[in-house]
Amino acid sequence: MTSERRRSLVDPRINKLTDMLLNYSCQVKKGENVLIQCYGMTALPLVKSLVRGVYSIGALPFVTLKDDIVQRELIAGCRKDQLELMSRHDMVQMKDIDAFIGIRAHDNVNELGGLPSDKMNSYMQDYSSIIADERVNNTKWVVLRWPNNSMAQLANTSLEAFEDFYFDVCTIDYSKMSKAMDSIIELMDRTDKVHIKGPGTDLSFSIKNIPTIKAAGERNIPDGEVFTAPVRESIKGDLTYNTPAGMVLAKYIHYGATLSIFILVSFLTNFFYTDQLFAGGILSVGIVLRSALLYILYYCVLLAILLYLSSLFKRGLAAGIIVLVMGYTMSIFNQFPDIRPYLPNYLLYKAADIGNVFNNTLIPTLIISLALIIIFVFLTVRRMKKIDIA
Repeated sequence: MTSERRRSLVDPRINKLTDMLLNYSCQVKKGENVLIQCYGMTALPLVKSLVRGVYSIGALPFVTLKDDIVQRELIAGCRKDQLELMSRHDMVQMKDIDAFIGIRAHDNVNELGGLPSDKMNSYMQDYSSIIADERVNNTKWVVLRWPNNSMAQLANTSLEAFEDFYFDVCTIDYSKMSKAMDSIIELMDRTDKVHIKGPGTDLSFSIKNIPTIKAAGERNIPDGEVFTAPVRESIKGDLTYNTPAGMVLAKYIHYGATLSIFILVSFLTNFFYTDQLFAGGILSVGIVLRSALLYILYYCVLLAILLYLSSLFKRGLAAGIIVLVMGYTMSIFNQFPDIRPYLPNYLLYKAADIGNVFNNTLIPTLIISLALIIIFVFLTVRRMKKIDIA
């Protein structure tokens, strides 16, 4: 197949995207050096188109192809001296680059997940952020993602449908959009107070003297926003957002399971050493496990209360102090036989009653404790849907 025939098979939308990246986003000029960095192999048609486009301008293309699977192995075993050497070598190249085009075509957006945090932190600190700072501050740059099966899955659509959507939003006339944004910038620049109202939301703040930034395809594709930030001390009101109940439940279950394992291991460890020291004692594994379960239920009640209080206070320390005070206060009522069966602290009292852990007096305590867990987890879910901003 001839070179001309191969070129004719290229999706014309790729050529249009190439033209926009080179002539609008990066404004590549003759004699400049252009680095094209691509993660993933599915974007090679765009890389090839960019290389041809750079040559046609009279500039010089340089290409770096990377794969997340290989990158994962590299980071997993990296050393500080190795990263510093990589940084020095790549910095030499980056300092010679006039324009940078970054293409992200990840086959698995979570491929780097689960790597040791110390390795990731070292990679970011000793290599990635250093090169990124040079690129951001001293080159004309633009970054974009590429439509592939991974992105289509995240969008719950077919690859063909996602490609159509992608090229529709990525090849619009950004220069025309940029001009249309000017009136919005003028309005925001002269605006002081902003008031946002909606179902469950009533938020007000000031944007006076805060710069307004236009994003119209020069740095990111797709693009199209005008943004600013509020004056920090001016924010007040209520903010409502969608927080799946599963997130709160998952956090409670995670902390509860961790706490339960810790208590069980502690009780069984103590039982083992006690059994070794006092052979033929009155303790049995069954008694120890029953006592441990009461401890677990008690601390799960406190955990549910702590979770709710943490959603009320900006500082988690305040919630922790309140829960500690509640725990000590409840222990005082153990002196009153008529009251203590109705308080969660009675669980600890019965846990220490060796040989008589479970009896009828525990029934109201168990019901109240389980009810408190359900109530406070429910309140936390409700609370997390609406946050007060002072």
